[in-house]
Order: sequence, then C-alpha cells, then structure tokens
Amino acid sequence: MLNGKYKSIRYILEKVFRDTGVAEGVDIYDAIEWTAECLELIGAPQIYAAKIDEIEICEFKGVLPCDLHLLMQVRYVESQTDADGNTRETYSPMRYGTDTFYMDNNNNKGIKQVGDLTYILNNSYIFTNFEEGKIQMAYKAFATDEDGWPVIPDDIKFVKAVEYYIREKIDYKLFRSGKLPQAVYEATLQDQLWYIGAAQNRGKMPSIDQMENIKNNWLRLIPKINQHSDFFKSMGQMEKRTIRGDGGYSNTRDVSGRDLFNDINDIIV
Repeated sequence: MLNGKYKSIRYILEKVFRDTGVAEGVDIYDAIEWTAECLELIGAPQIYAAKIDEIEICEFKGVLPCDLHLLMQVRYVESQTDADGNTRETYSPMRYGTDTFYMDNNNNKGIKQVGDLTYILNNSYIFTNFEEGKIQMAYKAFATDEDGWPVIPDDIKFVKAVEYYIREKIDYKLFRSGKLPQAVYEATLQDQLWYIGAAQNRGKMPSIDQMENIKNNWLRLIPKINQHSDFFKSMGQMEKRTIRGDGGYSNTRDVSGRDLFNDINDIIV
C-alpha cells in the first residue's frame, strides 16, 4: 500500500535536469504528458485521487467529469422532503446497461424502476434509462497540486519510474539525432522498464489492514453476493455466526431435509 503522500512533478524535473545535465530543449508540457503516460502504464488504482461528482441528467444524458480517468460506481440520488420541511437523500445503485439499443431514447422511456437503474458511457456523456434526475459518480482522477500540476506518489519506485520515463524520452531524441550512443540509450531504456515494473508491483502490495479486508471477504461460510447494493461498505466485514448447540433443528436444511451444518444455526451478518 502507498502512504497517501505525493511529490510534485517539479521535484522530478529538477532531479532529471540535475542528474542528466540536460535542460534545454525539454518542454514542460511534454514532461507533463510523459508523466501521465508513465502513470497509466503503471496502472495502479492507488496512484489516482478518489473523487465524487454530482451530475444532472437532462434528456437521458449528463456530462462526464473532465478529469474522469477510472469509473468506480454510479448511484441514483432521490431527494425526499418530510412534513417538517427536512430534506433527505436516498441512494440507489445503478448498473451498466446491456441493451443493444440503449441510445434510442424512445426505447428507454417509462422504464425507470428502483433496482433497475442503468447507464452507459459514450462520447464524453453518461446516458441513463431515465429522462431527468440526479446521479453521483465515484471515480478516480489524476492527482494534482494547487497549481494544477500532476503529482506522483511519494514512493521511491514511483519517483524513479517517472524519472527514467522522462529520461528515456530525452535520450531517445538525442539518440535519433545522432547525439547519443545507442548503448547509452539502451541502458536508459532498460532502467526505465525495470523501474516501471517495480512500481507496478509496489502498487499491488496491500497493507496489513487491507489484507484483513481480503481475509474477511474470502473466509466466509456463505458468500455475500449483493455487496453492489450497499456500495461495498460491508465487503471487508467479518462474518458473524451464532451457534446453537442445544441439539435443536436449524434453518439450514436442504431440499431433502438434510441439515447442512449438523444442527448449527448460522446467522450471517
């Protein structure tokens, strides 16, 4: 698991310029683009910032967030006002649409039902099976600092991966123009590939607390198959069982009447 802290790309660029002695001819916007490419190649979800955006749906569609990179989940928001004038919001999970003719608005009219709310993504829009309403989208975006510059996880493997990705791009230009020997470029390329692989593995390593969630999710007597409905809040909770050892009958019999758990009544939470 990463530590949740970040370093600005400014730090990476200063390190590249200092270590290589090459500063002229390197465009800052090229370096930003290369940084984004490197982070996408690494592909660890933990390197992105978690965000929630509220989207208004009008005429079956809404505009996607401009910084959307990885969609996590979408839910429908319904506001209800009680007799005292207090407003509370209720949330219903949505699933991705499977209809081949989803983009036909006439096909979607009149089918909005709680538990069967769907959407699809297309051409920078989100399309829903209800004409108007409000939704919330949980997604991952590139992390940036207060000036809008990209930031990199404060981990040596990620720092070196981005550093050598930028160095490889600089060396490739020099190599193509005949200003750098092939052996030097290939050495930089080898280091780049090694550090990207190291960062990928680093991003996959869970912490002790994350491993506890994995253990609780796997070691269950009865699998939980409806975690999508509560937005996976209970995914890492340990299964709780109340065992009745009085020899009485339990509610765990199969269709033939055989007790599956030897008269043990398991209450799954």
